[in-house]
Amino acid sequence: MRKLAAAIVFLSMTASLLAADINFIDVYVTGVIEESDTARTRDDIFGEAMRKGLRQTVLALLPPALAAEKSSLLDDKIFSRPGAYINNIEVLKEGASATSPNSYELSARVGISTSTLLKDLAALGITPQKKGYPRILVLIEQKNIDENYRHRQQPKLNDAESKVRDSLWKLGFPLIDQKAFLNSLSEPREKAIYDGDLDTLLNLARLNDAQVIVFGRAVASRLDNGANPGAMASLDATVLLRAIRVDDGQTISTFSARSTQLHVDAVVGGALAITRAAEEAVNQIAGDIIREWATNKPTGIRITLVVNGLQSEAELSGFKADFQTRIKGIKSLEKRTYSEGTAAFDMVTSYNCDDIIDQLSIKGLAFFTTKVRSKSPNYLELNVRAK
Repeated sequence: MRKLAAAIVFLSMTASLLAADINFIDVYVTGVIEESDTARTRDDIFGEAMRKGLRQTVLALLPPALAAEKSSLLDDKIFSRPGAYINNIEVLKEGASATSPNSYELSARVGISTSTLLKDLAALGITPQKKGYPRILVLIEQKNIDENYRHRQQPKLNDAESKVRDSLWKLGFPLIDQKAFLNSLSEPREKAIYDGDLDTLLNLARLNDAQVIVFGRAVASRLDNGANPGAMASLDATVLLRAIRVDDGQTISTFSARSTQLHVDAVVGGALAITRAAEEAVNQIAGDIIREWATNKPTGIRITLVVNGLQSEAELSGFKADFQTRIKGIKSLEKRTYSEGTAAFDMVTSYNCDDIIDQLSIKGLAFFTTKVRSKSPNYLELNVRAK
């Protein structure tokens, strides 16, 4: 059993975690040295390098048509203030040009805070392209003061989940239906997940067709002892989020955020502090998820599916349609051969053979009965019969 427990500890915001939010762009800029004022030219070139790095990052995030449509708004609200997004500039090479007289050249690596950039783009109503973004399941255990929040006790979103889902939706991520997920979350499964059983969490995510899980814990507590009734309560909240790939269980990003709040009602104040910390944490990991999916998008698991008992081409077509409709995660199902009632398919899927067998056992097919004849990691053989 793979464990989650090591991740569900509260981390300080170290430099390594903060660095995970930074996107690096290499830029080259040149300018003419006017009136022998090299220092002024150098300052101008550094400013242009910042703007160029920011512009390239924005254009990489947005579809060309959307960037063109919003060009005036981007110029006015984003590109006009590169300092709000630039984390650092590493000079790779600079100096007078060896080939162009009176010219100054700069090659630099510009570090840009994608979480801040994405948040400001969303505030302007500009969201990155949704196509290709992973489907996300959000599950966060929350403890606000003395209130433990688990879903089988209270089958609705808590404060942290509401804020995280809202932020991800505004950034363009498709979200898993929370109601459908909660229907599959029994008390033993929920306990196993919060006790650190990663495999249980991954299996539930696959059954609900999620590609990434945003999992975590939110805790709010009083900084004062509450000894003065009627006085303002001082609350402190910490939210730890972890983004996990469903296909292999690998961690994409982890971030911990903290917030404080004064409020006359301790529970309300704790909820407000949790909400602010959750917003900061999800904005940090969202950029990491986007970059991970752009560079390491899963291609799926390739499985040979052999089906016995198909009495005609019509049954073969019916089985294929039924299988693709009822079984989640099927990316492609291509017939390789069909002879004497047996068909072989090349299948690409998000799930392994055991997951597919679980789905067949739980809900089955609509028009065929199925029985597993043989299986291995990349081979599944079924005996079927039309109902």
